[in-house]
Amino acid sequence: MVRVIGSSGDVIYPGIITLATDIFLPNIKDSLTKTVTDINGGRVLPGDQLEYELVIKNQGNDGAVNVILTDVLPANTSFVPGSLSLTGANAGTKTNAAGDDQAEYDSTTNRVVFRLGTGATALTGGVLLPTAESRVKFRVQVNAGTLGGTAINNTGNVSYRQQTLGNTITDASDGDSTLTGDQPATVIVRGPDLTLTKTHTGNFLAGRPGSFTVRVSNTAGWAASAGTVTMTDTLPAGMVAQSIGGVGWTCTLSPLRCTRSDSLSAGAFFPDITLTVVAANAGSFTNTASVGGGGEENSAAANNSASDHVTVVPVRPAVALTKTVRNITQASATGTNVVGSPGNLLEYCVNFSNTGGTAPNFVLKDALPAETKPKLDGYSLGNDLGLRLTLGSVVTDLTSATDSDRGELVGQNMKLSLGTLGSGSTGQICMQATIR
Repeated sequence: MVRVIGSSGDVIYPGIITLATDIFLPNIKDSLTKTVTDINGGRVLPGDQLEYELVIKNQGNDGAVNVILTDVLPANTSFVPGSLSLTGANAGTKTNAAGDDQAEYDSTTNRVVFRLGTGATALTGGVLLPTAESRVKFRVQVNAGTLGGTAINNTGNVSYRQQTLGNTITDASDGDSTLTGDQPATVIVRGPDLTLTKTHTGNFLAGRPGSFTVRVSNTAGWAASAGTVTMTDTLPAGMVAQSIGGVGWTCTLSPLRCTRSDSLSAGAFFPDITLTVVAANAGSFTNTASVGGGGEENSAAANNSASDHVTVVPVRPAVALTKTVRNITQASATGTNVVGSPGNLLEYCVNFSNTGGTAPNFVLKDALPAETKPKLDGYSLGNDLGLRLTLGSVVTDLTSATDSDRGELVGQNMKLSLGTLGSGSTGQICMQATIR
């Protein structure tokens, strides 16, 4: 119980006593923000310079003593010499070296250090009184070869001592005030934007080689590729790869793909890849190829494939015929003209070849001269074998009669029905006749 005696001797017993205490604290935390700007503008690419700015302001009612900011550089970056600067007390550009002003870059710990506030030196931080503010800036360069999609995160820390209470405080910067907690200042490195085109010229011929041209490009305004780039081709059913290759590419037929690891600059393209294929049958075919790798991030992969539609048409037959004759009786050489006398035995041969596509329903006809008499058993006396057929290296004697052996010699007329004469096939049909 508290007893109070008044000036007249009265005794007073108060029921409530209220005490008020003023607390003096600095407040740097609420204003410690960090922003990052790509000095090069546009997408963040390897080689770009990033400028970080931190705001350090005392919003409390007590001074902050020995204020020191430290900031470890983020991975995949390198410090840009000559980029340290300060506004507020001791404003100006600072050197990279330690010991000559209020800031330095420490290559051993890969961090920048700023000593802030009034009275700051090369060794100790100064004082930030209430409402006092300092701003610091420095730059880093995104390292070459940094893969697309890499996040570059950075957080600064400010340490100081409360002027009245003497406690040491360390606050972290906040790079995004819209999110809860201290967020790093973040940028995403953009990789290359690889694209692929696939083309051909004209129709392909069934059974004959045809070629596709595949080109891998990197869109202008994006990063150069870094690492292995892979082009993969998927052939449709009925189409078979014969060869694939291009300058600087390493290619295989199984699996059907090509790779290379040299860098592709933005706005450039690699040497073309030539893919040679054969489709045995006529029809419509769609061939699809895709590209990936090179440090490209998934968000840029929408244009990584291309399809090319080709029509395969039948090859027209290309049949050639030549005819020769020899005088068997006079043992003359084979040629296109011979000398003969009545009663001499002649042999006529028709040579045929097909250098084009398959010739269906192949029928060869020839008429012997009226001045001759066909010898219906010229190749086997008395057995009606009047025709000799050679297909490739196979020799077959055929009857002169109209029957199932594909040949006939009726009157002066010869007829040979082979059915299908394949591409590349060669043959000969011979018959004999006597000069009347």
